[in-house]
Amino acid sequence: MKRTAGVYMLLVKHAADLDAFRTDPAFAPHLGKGGADLVARETAGREAGTSFAFAIEDKGVVVGLCRLGGIGKGAAREVLVYVAPGSRGKGYASFAVGMLLDLAFRNLSLAEVRTRAADEATARVLAGCGFVEEAGEHAVTKERWRETLDAPALGKLHPALRSILDAERAAGNEIAESSLGWPEPGSVFVRLKHPFRAAHAVPEGVTYAEPGDPHWWKAEYSTGSPRHTLAH
Repeated sequence: MKRTAGVYMLLVKHAADLDAFRTDPAFAPHLGKGGADLVARETAGREAGTSFAFAIEDKGVVVGLCRLGGIGKGAAREVLVYVAPGSRGKGYASFAVGMLLDLAFRNLSLAEVRTRAADEATARVLAGCGFVEEAGEHAVTKERWRETLDAPALGKLHPALRSILDAERAAGNEIAESSLGWPEPGSVFVRLKHPFRAAHAVPEGVTYAEPGDPHWWKAEYSTGSPRHTLAH
């Protein structure tokens, strides 16, 4: 998938693009009376706080639609992701589901997202984003979502930093974010949600510093090159 892709709040300006998908039997049932009708329904759902729908775009071209619905009592009970036939197989669906889960768990503070997969391709996308199949449904908790999100970085994190991280998590700390390839190729970055809670001897090859920069973080354990960083 190209890095130019994004998801954008579904608006009236997207109605004509949605109408262009009406010939696809996989999308027609969601369209209803047409693109304008779909946008109106989703606008009402957004205002009620029960659903949030987005256009999937790449370089300004609408390639699909995604929706988080059935929101209430700490959970969402529907994930819809549709990608137009000519744009499938390019990673748009996984990207869109990832963004919906970020909305669900980070912005809406939900505890769980559940849905039914429309087909096997959707089921594979859901599994790749952390969903587990349960009694015909696919479900993911906030905790499992976080684990899936952090797995690539934790799998490559320097062993000495991983030991410190494990001790922090045992003390009740949590991971706030993780990434690969920053600030240089091969780098691993993990930031904790809370200040370091345990006392750690600084391992050989690891540096402890307190940048104290309000734009970044207060303290860090880091290695040389490629740089691996555990910060808070």
